[in-house]
Amino acid sequence: MGTNIVIAGLSLVSGVLAARLLGPNGRGELAAVQTWPAFLATFAMLGIPDALVYFSAREPDRAGRWLTTAMISALVACVPFALAGYFMMPWFLDAQTSAIVEGARGYLWLLPVYAVTGMLPNLLRGKNDLNAWNLVRPMPTIVWIGVLLVFTVSGTANAVAVAQAYLVMLAMLALPMSFVVMRRLSGSFAPSTSMVRPMLGYGLPSVLSSVPSMLNLRLDQLLMAGLLRPKVLGMYVVAVAWSSAVLPLLNAIAGVVFPHVAGSHSNPDQAKVLGQVIRIGTVFAVLFSIGIALASPLIIPLLFGQEFVAAVPAAIILSLAGGVMGLNQILEAGSLGLGKPRFVLIAESAGLVVTGLLLWLLLRPFELMGAAVASLVGYTSVCVFLLWLIRRQTGLQIRQMVFPLSNDFDLALAKWREFRSVDTARGTKPDS
Repeated sequence: MGTNIVIAGLSLVSGVLAARLLGPNGRGELAAVQTWPAFLATFAMLGIPDALVYFSAREPDRAGRWLTTAMISALVACVPFALAGYFMMPWFLDAQTSAIVEGARGYLWLLPVYAVTGMLPNLLRGKNDLNAWNLVRPMPTIVWIGVLLVFTVSGTANAVAVAQAYLVMLAMLALPMSFVVMRRLSGSFAPSTSMVRPMLGYGLPSVLSSVPSMLNLRLDQLLMAGLLRPKVLGMYVVAVAWSSAVLPLLNAIAGVVFPHVAGSHSNPDQAKVLGQVIRIGTVFAVLFSIGIALASPLIIPLLFGQEFVAAVPAAIILSLAGGVMGLNQILEAGSLGLGKPRFVLIAESAGLVVTGLLLWLLLRPFELMGAAVASLVGYTSVCVFLLWLIRRQTGLQIRQMVFPLSNDFDLALAKWREFRSVDTARGTKPDS
């Protein structure tokens, strides 16, 4: 959770720097350059990063071989995606200038860079070396801030140059990351063709099942990059960056729901635990999202600059959408804990249909507000489906999942006191 909060804070800093450096139009051009390559890179890995986590955890003595095999497999897999992206980029970015289209084509080098740099942290996670994992996770964001600061000091910047500089620095990041990883590995690093099939057998279903979820998160910006002016996209990116401030705490809650529910020994216990966590998560989601929404008119001009005042109405709606999305992550983690991963696929697929339809109806005539409303309604539809599916599985009524009870907060307070007492005991009794 601490690392999540640090990364979220760094991301907010980078968002402010990019917005002030480039202005609304340049920020939109930067998003246009980066959005489609980043989206393609996610699919080009074919779920191999998740497979690396799984197999390095199961066979830590062969983790080096799994890592090398994963990198080579990902490098080979990204070639057709990069070629397809190169030829399709003029169509993906139909509303952008030729310079931005060429910049996005150059940024497709992100795919092989991600196959190497992006693979290394997953090995640390698989080996449960969480201290090292948390050390390397913020590195790409720190490098991004460094690039933006250099251009800010130089006083000259354009979207394509900034994107290219970041890509070079991201590639160079493989060196310190490799140093951290290699010090924690022993044994052979020789790749094995026999590892490819099980890796793809694990990775492909994983990435395919996540397609609706990823599209729900990115479809608005993907379409805006191809249909709307860069300035509009720049405004929207700033609104999204500010509204994401609600997520770190809710992500942390979601992170512990899965094992907590799965570890319960009976269906009634699972329902009790899940209902309580959902209720507490709902309270935090409502309070945080409303607070961020109310602060938007003051904070956005202050942080990002007066040029981005037009982003405030969309940011208010997206702040509420962010609260719903954070609650969805808790519900999805709970579904996994119940042993029902298909609940996530069903709900996200339904939400994608709603989001896609509303973007088709609202994006061109209402631009920023149309995209924001589509996101809010799409996330809300996912939430409704998840609550309905969990209700059918556990027997919990909707009101039992969303309206907090007094004993929820009593238990939270008791847990806090227990934590404090254990912490104090550790400071006075080494054997405790």
